Amino acid sequence: MTEHWPSLTTGRFPRGWFVIGFSEELESGQVRPARYFDIDLAIWRTSAGEPRVFDAFCPHLGAHLGHGGQVEGDSIRCPFHAWGFDSTGKCTDIPYAKRVPPKAQVRSWPTLERNGMVMLWHDPAGGQPEDYVPIMDEFGAEGWTPWVHRMAQIKTHPREVVENVADIAHFGPIHGNEVLSFDAKFEGPTATQSTRTTAYDKKGRLTKQRTVATYYGPGIQFSKMDGEFNTIILNAHIPIDENNLELRMGLLVQGIDYDTRLGRTLGEMWIDALHTGYFQDVAIWEHKQWQDEPMLCDGDGPIADLRRWYAQFYEDIAC
Repeated sequence: MTEHWPSLTTGRFPRGWFVIGFSEELESGQVRPARYFDIDLAIWRTSAGEPRVFDAFCPHLGAHLGHGGQVEGDSIRCPFHAWGFDSTGKCTDIPYAKRVPPKAQVRSWPTLERNGMVMLWHDPAGGQPEDYVPIMDEFGAEGWTPWVHRMAQIKTHPREVVENVADIAHFGPIHGNEVLSFDAKFEGPTATQSTRTTAYDKKGRLTKQRTVATYYGPGIQFSKMDGEFNTIILNAHIPIDENNLELRMGLLVQGIDYDTRLGRTLGEMWIDALHTGYFQDVAIWEHKQWQDEPMLCDGDGPIADLRRWYAQFYEDIAC
């Protein structure tokens, strides 16, 4: 049976929350340009600390607000003619004009700051944001490190990344893991993979690992890993365009004093190792061809179930 999947040629992107940065990467009063979903954006933080995302171009003469825009309280001024836009995107001030055009406005995207991350809501149909991203008890808790993180751009489509939730057969060839147990569940906006694996480390020692990795929507995955140290791993991706993603990886570790040189070194080594392991998959994704009708066998895992789950984020929902 052919599984439904939106065509790459449609220019559509999934509906949901997507990470655009860690909180520490966006300071109060800061403005930076970005491009996601094939749209130019301006990301900024009000003087009071609230994150905002606007369409980039001023409706006046098209200046990019992310290149030289100035934050004033909860407003941002265009760098070209100093038009002022409030936090909703409405133009409220033109220094040299007596009257503000009533339709002068830029689109403001819904944002959410949670777990030390800044997220934006994307819905081509304009639907209201859903509240499915959990509050992580570990973030900011005593005995846990802050986020140790990395960012990279990779050349692939989101569906390739998400399909790993169901792909049991790649663990051995790509990562050298023996899978002792594997389970995948798809419930509402979440997709959860539970695994127990063994592998040999660089010193030839056999290690065991239990991981529960859950996608919350189409682009944010938290993985809880039990081992010598309890660990939370973030894998978050956001489309730049139809063929490129921005990937953010984050790591929280319990029992490491990140304020010490040793703790910081351990944290950096850990995230580097995760980054290396993840890019074993990236090396495949960036050169493979998507198969609408893959020739599957009985050991491939619930790929059809995963595709049905992911397709929900392309379905239009009434506002």
